[in-house]
Formats: sequence, structure tokens, C-alpha cells
Amino acid sequence: MNALTRLAKLVSQGTWSFYSDGVLFTRSNLSYRARFNLILQLISKQLRLESTLGIPYSLVVEPASVCNLNCVTCPAGQNHKMCSPAILRMEDFQKTIDLIGEYITFIQMWSWGEPCLHPQLPEMIAYARSKDIVVITSTNAHFLNDDQQVARLVNSGLNELILAVDGTTQEVYDRFRPGGNLEVVLAGIRNLVRIKREQGVTTPRLHMRMVINPFNEDQKDEFLNLAQNLGVDVVSYKKVDIGMGGLSGDESMLPKNKDYIIESHYGDYPYKCVAFWGFPALSSSGHIGLCSLDAKRRTDLAHISTIDDFKQIWNSEKARKFRRAIKKDPDAFPFCRECICREPDFKNAYFDCTILTPVHSQN
Repeated sequence: MNALTRLAKLVSQGTWSFYSDGVLFTRSNLSYRARFNLILQLISKQLRLESTLGIPYSLVVEPASVCNLNCVTCPAGQNHKMCSPAILRMEDFQKTIDLIGEYITFIQMWSWGEPCLHPQLPEMIAYARSKDIVVITSTNAHFLNDDQQVARLVNSGLNELILAVDGTTQEVYDRFRPGGNLEVVLAGIRNLVRIKREQGVTTPRLHMRMVINPFNEDQKDEFLNLAQNLGVDVVSYKKVDIGMGGLSGDESMLPKNKDYIIESHYGDYPYKCVAFWGFPALSSSGHIGLCSLDAKRRTDLAHISTIDDFKQIWNSEKARKFRRAIKKDPDAFPFCRECICREPDFKNAYFDCTILTPVHSQN
């Protein structure tokens, strides 16, 4: 679907289609105000205006910045060297949705940490879904063996659940996700598939993901076979990002095959940040920031409890200062220097997406 077709459907039907990690989603029934705002934001991102004409139509939410694993390339996994452990308050999440929910088309319900460690995750998802917002979250799949908890997640209305499974054997899996148990993960996925089938539902779409690293890069075919046997809906692969959130980066985590490495790691590519213009992040501490990849929260603007007019804070002098800085120097902030968004085409960061269970685009 080309840009003009998408724009025409937005204006005439209130329908906005977009890809997330190679999968098509559709948000429909947008109000005229939301349609107009989305167009204004698209213009603002294209022109990189210091003060945007509208407010963001996408949102990153961090339910928790705590995790049960110690993943080598994750700021939260490295004993919280960069992330302060916190759990997002339900009232902070609800206020954010109440302020801008009419305009939000899509929520990425994860950042650092494990979302399923938030005891009210299903209720948060359901609150956003009550506004027709498309919601996707991700999990390391260690908390899917409790039938009641899984049923709450399935019944929340969640559109897609990404299952991070980065190996087909325990030895390989543990090299990238220290502290993890692959058998627990696979049992949890089987449990999730079973409960979905018993309830006769198609959502959440189950998206099994492998981050390619030097230990699993020869397991791609095995991974696809494993996913097919488990009964998930989508399989995809992601290039490893050793500099996530501003980490110094462990080059021993880079695959031998350069095709599996984000190209900015070994080349200088033109880069224009769009996060500062359209993807605010609600952190687990309740702060609104300009970028979810900013693990140290340098670009936080204000705590949501202090905000009554989102556009005012989104176009505050502090926000405009950050946008000026990154327009002048794409490497203005440490977390930008090896950002996965620096790919010449961001979609290249996620590749070989295979739809195992054809479904209609979701709303």
C-alpha cells in the first residue's frame, strides 16, 4: 500500500494502515480531529519542525524497567547499570491515555524490562484497547505457564505479542539471554497457543522473534521449524543492536555474517531521527520523554502527573532544544550513535518475516 493510498483512506474513511516489525496493522474509525492531527504530524516529521503542528499519533509505554534475565545487550538486563528499576503506576498510564488517546493509533507496550512483570499489564492493555488503539507488547515468555494469567492477557484485546526466543537449544539461548530457561519458554508458548485455541480467538497474534547473534546465526532454519511446530502465527528475525540505549557495546555479540548487523555499525549513513518528532515514551517512572531508546532518560520532559496539556509539553522549550541539537548533530546523544533506527531503511532491521497463519490486518 503506497503513501497516497494510505493518505486517501485516512482522509475519506478514517483508516490508517502501518507496518510494525513487518506485519500490517490497521487503525480504523479515527475521528476527524484525529485524522487532521495525524496529517499535521506527518508534515511536522517530514519538515522536522522544532514545534510540531500536532501531537504524536504513536506512543511507547514502558510497563516495567525490571527484568528476570541478564541479557548482554540490554541496559535493563545488565543489573540495571543504566535503567532505574520501576513499575508504571496504573493512574499514570490512564492519565496519558485520557490526555492523548483520541489521537493515538498505536502503542508499543514495552521498552526496557519485562512487561509481564507488571501485575496490571492486561488491564493497561484493555484500557488502551477500549479507545480502539492498536497495542503490541513483547515478552521473554517466562511468565506464560499460569493459565489464569495467560487468559487475562488473551482477553485484554492485545493485538500482537512478540515472543523473544533467541535460540533453539538451551546452550545457545543462554549465551544471549543469561538466566533464561528455554524449556520454560517453549512450555509457556505452547500454553498460550492452547488457551487461544480453546477460546477460539485469533488475537493476540503470536509473533516469534530471533535476534541474530554469533551463537544462533546458524539456527535460522531450525528456528522457523520450531515456530511452525509450536503453532505461532508469525516468525521474524532482527539484527542485533549492541549499543542499545547508549551501552558501550560488546562486539563479541556481533554475528559473523554482516547481513545480520545493523549497517551503521560498520558504515557512515545519513541519518534523520524521527523519534523526537513522533514517538514519545512513557517511562515506568511516569515521565514523558522524547525517545524510548534513551535508557538514562536524558530527554524526559515532565512527569505525566504535572501535564494537563500534552501539546504544551511536547513543544516546550526543552523539547525544541533537543530537536535543534539532533538536527545539528545526529550523534548529539550517546544513545543515538548506534541506534537501530540508523538503518538506511529502518525496515531492514527486521527481516525474513514469515506469516504462518494468514489473518486480516488488525484493529
